[in-house]
Amino acid sequence: MGFFAFLRPTLGLLNQRIFAALRLSVLPVLCGLGIWMLGRLYAGGEPSTGLSYLCFVLLELLALCFCHAWFAIRWMRLVLLGEPQTAIGGLFPPRAWRRYGLRLFGLACGFWVVAEGVVATTDHFWTLRPTGEWVRYITLYLGLAFVFHRISPVLAGVPVGAPLTRGEAWRATRGANRACLGLAAGTLFLSSILKFPMAPEGAEISAYEPLFIVAAFWIQVLAFTSAVTVVYRRTVMGE
Repeated sequence: MGFFAFLRPTLGLLNQRIFAALRLSVLPVLCGLGIWMLGRLYAGGEPSTGLSYLCFVLLELLALCFCHAWFAIRWMRLVLLGEPQTAIGGLFPPRAWRRYGLRLFGLACGFWVVAEGVVATTDHFWTLRPTGEWVRYITLYLGLAFVFHRISPVLAGVPVGAPLTRGEAWRATRGANRACLGLAAGTLFLSSILKFPMAPEGAEISAYEPLFIVAAFWIQVLAFTSAVTVVYRRTVMGE
């Protein structure tokens, strides 16, 4: 598959069904933003021990994963199965929501541990200048995003009732290395563009900053979920 084999269909899917995507995602995104804001308030409050803070972060991440599953399951069943969905719920077994949320949580924790390990290791061996920090960030992002897209069918298989193991998902995306790398580069470009309107760390926050945060969060949720859907449809379903 070519470099744009997944990237073009992802953009096309969002272009064709953007209003359906917005309708299905509005409530999960608002719930996710509320959870994220509570986390920010907790982090800025009283100092806490490392263990209690870690437990809170994991609980917050788990809640965010279930918020995302609320949207992703209905979006994927709409796109992959042609099943009508409502803005609040849909026709899917409750175990699919639980299974998708836990699988996403497991993947997020695994990638988080790897990223923290790489950062800690490189900081231990040498001091990185700003250019080196950016090189490390881009390399780490592309590497983790590439692996994620290779195994992403483990998520998309849940809503359609055909769950896969990580090994089965990896084998299903064999031959799609360039396409998965293209998706990784596309999401990196998107996340970088969305950071430009944000105020630099330590700078005074403008009145429009909350709107930028909501828009950036929402756009990335739509792009991320649509990318997972496209990878599954093009590889496992062969469409």
